[in-house]
Amino acid sequence: MLELIHGAVPGRARLRARGLNYSNGFKTGVEQVLGQTEGIISVTASSITGSVLVKFDPARDLASIARTVESAVSRYAQQIHQEGEAVAAKTNGDPGPAAQPAVHAPIDARPQGRFRTTLQHI
Repeated sequence: MLELIHGAVPGRARLRARGLNYSNGFKTGVEQVLGQTEGIISVTASSITGSVLVKFDPARDLASIARTVESAVSRYAQQIHQEGEAVAAKTNGDPGPAAQPAVHAPIDARPQGRFRTTLQHI
């Protein structure tokens, strides 16, 4: 569930957390939980890349920081899952119109202006 991307700089680690991608609620929750953790100076999560940048007291062990991040991500993921089950139970499993997939125009139907770049122009 957690992958170390970069941890060579003392007091700084970037980790990839599965489930964080494209979930601003998850991002905010993880930042809040980790931001209140002793020894962690700052946390910046990205819902676009799915990564968490943690700046921490260099006296702390990277492995213990990674376990702390993994625990926070797991707890928050479990909380979101439980909330989703509660909503599904209230609506008899009908997710409603918000769960419908987005419809995008086919590539051929998009405007073809003078700024269009193709591999032939590069």
